[in-house]
This record gives sequence, C-alpha cells and structure tokens, in this order.
Amino acid sequence: VELTNEMKRKQDQGSVQLQGETGEIIIEEWLKEKFRLDEIIEIKKGESGADCLQKINTREKLGCGSIYYESKITKSFQNTWIEKFKNDIRDKGADIGVLVTKAMPAGIDRIGKINGIIVCGFNEFKIILFLYVRVNPVF
Repeated sequence: VELTNEMKRKQDQGSVQLQGETGEIIIEEWLKEKFRLDEIIEIKKGESGADCLQKINTREKLGCGSIYYESKITKSFQNTWIEKFKNDIRDKGADIGVLVTKAMPAGIDRIGKINGIIVCGFNEFKIILFLYVRVNPVF
C-alpha cells in the first residue's frame, strides 16, 4: 500500500510539473507569434525566476520596456506566489509582472491586480498585452 501511494504521488508530481511547462509554452509561443519584433527570453528549467521575459521593441526603438510572466496551472491560488514573483520581477529589472493562472484568487474573476502584480487567466493575458503594450508601446 505504501509503495502504491508513493508511486501515485510521484506520478501526480510529474503531472503537475508537465502542466506547469505547458503553461509556459502556451505563453511563450503566443508571444513569439504575435510580437515578432520583441525579444522573448525563456527562463530555463532549473534557473531561478519566473517563466519568460518579454523585451518590447518597436521599429523605431529597442528596449521600450519589459514584461515578466509567471504561469500557474493548479487547483488553487496561493497568495505566496505574489511576493515571490515581485522579488523575481525586481531581480530581472522588469517593468510589469503578469501572473497567468488557471486558479483565480478570491475577488478576481478574470483580470485583476494584487500588490502591483497583474493576475489573469490564460485567455485574458492576451488582452492585457494589447492594452499595455500595443496601445502605448513605450511605457
């Protein structure tokens, strides 16, 4: 029984890790497809930090600003993510942090802000980009 439980735990852990990587890939691939002038920097597995950094460029100006992304595909939202992500944003020197999550925090249905961090679902992060970046590409 103990061996069966341990094997199930390890299988579930692998599944959670795979889900997290799926979230990262969804964001990175969409960014690369839609914002071809921007530099999309993947944070490699094992490196400290969030999932990817978008350095925004226009035809007229490079390095207009940056957005740091963290994705979470879990059953429940953890408030501890916010402070860790704020530290990651500071470490990378990013202008904006976007936490893309399947499980929304209490009080936020689709898009909101917690302590300066934009929190949204996987469909809503696309809207945020157009509002923040493409309406006014120079922060």
